[in-house]
Amino acid sequence: MRATSGFLQPVPVKMKARMIQKFRRIWICGITLLLIASACTASLEEIGEPATEKQTQEAMHAHETLQAQSEESAALEEQKTTPTPAFTPTPEFGIGSTLVSEKDGMTMMYVPAGEFEMGSTTETVDAVFNQCLESQIESIGDFCDGSWFEIETPLHTVYLDAYWIDQTEVTNAQYQKCVADGTCTQPSKLGSKKRNSYYGSPDFLEYPVILVGWNQAQSYCEWAGRRLPTEAEWEKAAHGTDGRTYPWGNTFYGDRLNFCDKNCEWPWKNIEWDDGYNDTAPVSNYPLGASPYGALNMGGNVAEWVADWFDATYYRNSPIENPQGPSEGIHRVYRGGTFDSKYWSTRPSQRFGFVPPDPFFWCGFRCASSP
Repeated sequence: MRATSGFLQPVPVKMKARMIQKFRRIWICGITLLLIASACTASLEEIGEPATEKQTQEAMHAHETLQAQSEESAALEEQKTTPTPAFTPTPEFGIGSTLVSEKDGMTMMYVPAGEFEMGSTTETVDAVFNQCLESQIESIGDFCDGSWFEIETPLHTVYLDAYWIDQTEVTNAQYQKCVADGTCTQPSKLGSKKRNSYYGSPDFLEYPVILVGWNQAQSYCEWAGRRLPTEAEWEKAAHGTDGRTYPWGNTFYGDRLNFCDKNCEWPWKNIEWDDGYNDTAPVSNYPLGASPYGALNMGGNVAEWVADWFDATYYRNSPIENPQGPSEGIHRVYRGGTFDSKYWSTRPSQRFGFVPPDPFFWCGFRCASSP
C-alpha cells in the first residue's frame, strides 16, 4: 500500500487529459444540439416546414467533425503531457576501449571475442631452439633443452569470449592496498634482485610487485573484483590475432621491453641493446612495445602467473573454445619474459610452470575480468 498525506494530491497527468477530453465532448454535443435546433427553427420560420433530411445530415456531419477534432486535440495534449521514457544505449566496446577499476585504479584493456592462433609451429620451435644453441656459453655449459619449446606445439585455433585484461602488471602500490585491507599477505622479501629496499619503498611504487606466489596473486585479483587470466587469454592479449612473434610485431627491438640487454649480468646478455635496467622497470615503460590491445610489458620486465594448471602436452587435446587448462596438476603456468630473459624467451607463445607457492624475483602478475 502506498502511503499518502492529508493534503490534496495533484491530479495525475493522464487523468487530467481524460477529463479535458470528456469536457470537450460534452461542450461539442451541446453546441451541435443548438445548431440543429437553430436549423430547425430557421426552416420552420422560412418555409413553415420541419428541417429537411439534408439539413439534418449536414448538422450531424458537423457534429462528427467537431468530435473528431476534439479527440485528436486531446490525444495530442496527452502525448505532450506524457513523459517520454529515457533510452540508455548499450555501450559498444572495441579494440582500444578501456575501463578503470574502482577498487585499485587499474586501467583495463578490452579484448574482443574471436579466434586466434595459439602456440607455435614445429618450424618455429626448431628455429628458436637453434637460436638457443647459438647463444650457449662454454663457461656455463649446455643450457638449451628442446623440451622447453616443444610444449608450445602444436599451433592451434582457439575461440575466446570477450574479456578485459589489465593494461600493466600489478604494482607495489596497488598490492599494498590489498595488504592494508587485510586480504593479501606481504611478498616473501621486501627487496628485489638488485635492490635491498623495493616493496614498501616510495621510489618503487609504480614497479611490478614481485616475490608473490600464485595463491597470493589469485587472492589479489579476487580482492580487486577480477581474476587471473587463463593461459589462452594471456597469450591472445599479448600478440593478437595476426600471428606476430612479439607483442609489437615480428622483428625484435631491444628498446621496446626490459630483457637481458647490455645491463644484464648474465653471459648471454645482448650488448647491442640498452633498455635502461638490470632489474625490474616501471610498469608503464616501453609504450612502443604495447600489444595490439594496448597491454604493456607482456614481452619482458617480469613473468606473470596465469590461472591454469601446467601440462606439457595440454595443447594436443585442449578445447577449441575458452580453454581453462587441466582440472588438476602440480605446477601453475607462468607466461612472458623477464628482465633476465634472452630475446628469444620474450615471445608470448613461450610457456612454463612452477609450484604455486613459489615466489620469484622475476615473477609478478596481472588480472582479467569478463564483461
